[in-house]
Amino acid sequence: MPNDRYPTIDARLLQALDVSFPDRCPDLDASEREVWAAVGRAEVVRFLRFKHEEQNETLYEEET
Repeated sequence: MPNDRYPTIDARLLQALDVSFPDRCPDLDASEREVWAAVGRAEVVRFLRFKHEEQNETLYEEET
């Protein structure tokens, strides 16, 4: 999937998402539904982090 399909992802956004949706083990009291929702949120943040890194690699390659 080409990078130009995504807007530039800011590192500050990723930091804020990490605080709001930390990637950690769920509480033992959490329902199955809550666990899957937490997994989904963490996956979105991981995906955005991957795209951010990909965008920065592309920028670096274009500069050299």
